[in-house]
Amino acid sequence: KSFVYYSTFHSLLNAIMDII
Repeated sequence: KSFVYYSTFHSLLNAIMDII
């Protein structure tokens, strides 16, 4: 569960970086 949560957070962070 924790790994999936971390993966989702990383994906969201990557999306934000792509937007910026």
